[in-house]
Order: sequence, then structure tokens, then C-alpha cells
Amino acid sequence: MAIFFTSLPLALGGLAIAGMPRLEVLPIVLLSAAIQTGYNISLFKAYNIGQLSSIYPVARGSAPLFVFVIGLGLFGSEVSGDTVLGIAVICAGLVTYGFAQLRRDGFHKKELLLTIANGLCIALYSLTDAY
Repeated sequence: MAIFFTSLPLALGGLAIAGMPRLEVLPIVLLSAAIQTGYNISLFKAYNIGQLSSIYPVARGSAPLFVFVIGLGLFGSEVSGDTVLGIAVICAGLVTYGFAQLRRDGFHKKELLLTIANGLCIALYSLTDAY
């Protein structure tokens, strides 16, 4: 539980230096903080079950796919075929490696669900912070 409060002094220091954000951006800041908390919880719970060598590649490999799909749906960006191919190849490589490690270490359904949830949190905080 202590890990959740380690960034609190840094946040307070940042507020002391930069000042409070404008009131209209407060909902986005709170949403980002909630997503970051979900990220930490899903990551720590996944690491309690599985190995870094399987969890990290699946979470980090699935996150760009989530960003791409959600970003495309929300923002309707036009993306070239080369970009889509690049995203697919890189993400497929990471996720395939992670799945191979999952299978080698003894697959747990809960581990996979937490890892995918972690990838989704990465995507959501990336999109929220970009907004």
C-alpha cells in the first residue's frame, strides 16, 4: 500500500512549483489519477501471480493496440497502411513473446486478465494525459 503514496510528495512539490491547475481541468486530472491507480493495482496483482517476463511484454504490447483502436474510435484519425502494419508487427512480437512465456511458466487465466487490464490502463492513461 505504501507504493501508492510514494508519488504524493512529488505531486505536492509539483503543485508548490507550478500551482494548482485550472478548475476546468480538474476532472481530467482526477480521471488520470484514477486510471494510474488502476494501472498500479493491476500490475502489482499480476506480478503476485506471474513473472515479469510474461506480464510486461503482454501489457506493453497490448497497450499500443488499445491506444490505436480507442484513439481511432474517439478521434477518427486517418492512419496510413504502413502505420497500421508497423503497430501490428511490433505489438504482435511483444504479445507473442509474452504468451510464449505465459505458456512456459504455466498459464493462469487471472494473470492474463490482469495483464490485459494493465495494458488497457496504460492505453487509457496515455490517451487521458495526451488530452
